[in-house]
Amino acid sequence: MAKSFGSSSPLQPMNVGSIVSAAFQLYRSHLKQYLSITWRATLWIFLALLCVMGPIVLLILSSAFEAALIGLIVLLIPVGIVLMVICSARAGMNTALISRLAYGELIQQPESVQAGRQDMRPRMWRLFWAQVFVNLLLWLINVGLTIVQSVFAGLAAVALGSESVIAGLITVIVYLVTLGIYLWFSARWAIPELPIAIENVSSSQAVTRSWDLSEGSAMRVLTVLFVALLVTLPLYILSFLPFFSTLITLAPQLAADSNVARISLVVSLGISTLLFLLLNIFIIPFWQALKALIYYDLRNRREGLDLQLRQRPD
Repeated sequence: MAKSFGSSSPLQPMNVGSIVSAAFQLYRSHLKQYLSITWRATLWIFLALLCVMGPIVLLILSSAFEAALIGLIVLLIPVGIVLMVICSARAGMNTALISRLAYGELIQQPESVQAGRQDMRPRMWRLFWAQVFVNLLLWLINVGLTIVQSVFAGLAAVALGSESVIAGLITVIVYLVTLGIYLWFSARWAIPELPIAIENVSSSQAVTRSWDLSEGSAMRVLTVLFVALLVTLPLYILSFLPFFSTLITLAPQLAADSNVARISLVVSLGISTLLFLLLNIFIIPFWQALKALIYYDLRNRREGLDLQLRQRPD
């Protein structure tokens, strides 16, 4: 980056490499501050997983329990889901707070973690529902695209024969095209939490805002996200090495339906999950700083403004 984040001049529109590099610069220069937030977010994520998985694990093991206790476990499942939603909302608020703080640095209006968290608390459920809306929209799009894939694959098989190389090629092409369409939509809705954290808008307005800001820039956003994924992917792979190594080693025993092998696999999955959460403490700040830079760059390109953090009462 040609400019430091403490300079008096606003950042200019950036290319893909500049955005990723700036995200690393923000990450390094504010790591301690961001980690103080991320460990809380990760703890809430862990509690969310525990709330929904705990009753399910107990239900799986329920063959050794009394019938009345099994009924109690079943009743705990909806309670766990409610608690999972609450924990997920709190985790989302903390991760969005990192993006808000990063954005404040970009516009030379830094704020403290306490001030930012206090301002973000009333927006917690808007952040949650915005993400729910985006996930629902992407799920519906995925369902539609899957139907399109099935129709084209079926037509190609009927017209050319199921063993036809051309039919297989058509199926692959359709799959790649539909995948590209899905990723394009994902890029258009990549930053719904930023308008809420920065502009204090409603959940539906945030989804619309993400769509509007990314108009004409979906490929650049997608490229930035892809480069960032390549950078962080080794850490994600590392976290699940215990599970995959156990799966490969115990494959013959699992095929033989060995209880010991199943227990070992579950234990290794638990270890991998904990390792993933631990590494995520260091990965989340980078991704949230990256989102802040994407949001800044999109606003700078589309609105051409020396952006200011809007201070509106909730």
